[in-house]
Order: sequence, then structure tokens, then C-alpha cells
Amino acid sequence: PNDNINMVKIFEDTEIRIDEFKDSQYGRIFVKNYMLPLNRYDDVNNQSHRNSEWFETGDIGSFDGKTRELTFYGRYKDIIIKGGSNICTIELENAILHFDNIKACVVVGKADKIWGEIICAFVVGSFCSLNDINQHLGKHVAKYKQLDRIIQIDQIPLTSTCKTDRKKLKQIANNEL
Repeated sequence: PNDNINMVKIFEDTEIRIDEFKDSQYGRIFVKNYMLPLNRYDDVNNQSHRNSEWFETGDIGSFDGKTRELTFYGRYKDIIIKGGSNICTIELENAILHFDNIKACVVVGKADKIWGEIICAFVVGSFCSLNDINQHLGKHVAKYKQLDRIIQIDQIPLTSTCKTDRKKLKQIANNEL
């Protein structure tokens, strides 16, 4: 269980579909509900086709059909694809933040000719070696999700709307030798 992951209760009139990633219990979230603007209108028969289309939210998560709880893990565009494996950045960030010396972190994918992407973490805090962080991560995530690079920074860059500037961090990671 992780306190930093968003979980919401879904109303009975809403359908949720999770297209799970290979070897994973989470995936892309799709929603179907009569309130969504995806309802098609048939001009010929003058009828509305409610609940006929799934809306892809752009989020990654899991759904418990019994409790109707939807758990959000992050945005699909923030998924790292390393050697064909889908790696959720928020899962790694939450695990890294349990490391005593780290005050803040952001995980991004860095382009790689062999793997497609490798895992790069930007960390704020006192110096921590890659080996130390990966030993810590070994208690929380699968080995293939451990970090390939860490970059120490003084603060996490923000956009004009005060959100983490992942695009800038990804550019920095890809320009680093």
C-alpha cells in the first residue's frame, strides 16, 4: 500500500476497463459513462447512442471491480518502456522517496539505442550512490525497474502552472553524456 497513490470510488453507472500491460496488474484506463461527450448521435435515425464508446483517460491504473476502487499510478506519457517492459514512474518515485537522504525525485526515461529507454532519476537531497538507491529499491520493486542513472539536482523544475516540468528533465537526461 502506498499513501501517495490516488484512489477513487467509482459510481455504479460508470464502467471502467483496464488494458493491462504485459506481466503487470495495471494498465491504460478507459471509462464509459452516459455523461461523457463521446456519445454518438445518429442524424439518420435521430437517436443518441449512449455508452457506445470508451474514453481513454491517458492515465495508468488498476481497478477493483468488487470495491469499485480505481487506483491512479500516473499518466501514460510518463511510462518508461525499457526493453519492452512498461515501467510506471510514480511507482519508482514513491519508493525512492522512502530513502532517508532524498527530499524529492522525478523519474524519466532517457533514450537508449539498445533498450529503447533507460530509467533516469533526478534526486534532490544529500548525495546517494546509484548502488545505494538500487539496493533500497530492491525491497520495493522488481529488479528490471531499478535505476540506470541518477542525477543530483538542487530543486525540481516546475512549469508556469507549478507542475513538475518532466519535459525539461527528459531533455536534460537525453543531453547528458
